[in-house]
Amino acid sequence: MAKKQKSQYRLELEKEVKPMLAKANMMLLNLETLSKQEGYEGVDDFAYRVALKNIRNIRGEEYKRFNLPKNIHQLEKTKRALETFLGSTTSTKKGIVSVYEQNAKTLNEKFGSNFSWQQMGAFLKAAGFEDLKKEFDSETAIIMLKEMVNTASLTKEAFVEKLQNHQIKELDEVDSDTLAEWTDANVEWDDMFPVE
Repeated sequence: MAKKQKSQYRLELEKEVKPMLAKANMMLLNLETLSKQEGYEGVDDFAYRVALKNIRNIRGEEYKRFNLPKNIHQLEKTKRALETFLGSTTSTKKGIVSVYEQNAKTLNEKFGSNFSWQQMGAFLKAAGFEDLKKEFDSETAIIMLKEMVNTASLTKEAFVEKLQNHQIKELDEVDSDTLAEWTDANVEWDDMFPVE
């Protein structure tokens, strides 16, 4: 039985996709390596996560690299997924750093702080920011974090007491009491303000 000839469209599509595959797979590997470095632990939550989801939708759950699929439909889907990944700001270390820097700038303005992006990352991690956002609305989370920055000289116990005594004007009594319990259980106070 003779081998089926590839259509001209398929040949052109493969020619276009092959260099994208090589580049994207190398970038995925670079992001995996970067995610193991201190300060970059969450880099696989951005473009990498989306790419992995697309790869698994096309190829199957066990895969984590792009390939050249056998059928045209999957090849077209792969091309689209590659274009999305390669065009994403967070598919490179440089792009991720620029996003981190922008986020730190925005949060510094809200908190009245002057953290580098690395310091902001350490602060947010120690303050349990991701869990805080899940528990409370973002405005309440921002008010609390701003107050933490403004009272950095306090101990954790003194800050919890301040919340329990309803001494933060922008928070009502219910939020203050709930945040006091949450802070006591979830905030790693000693790790929150990294040394310059």
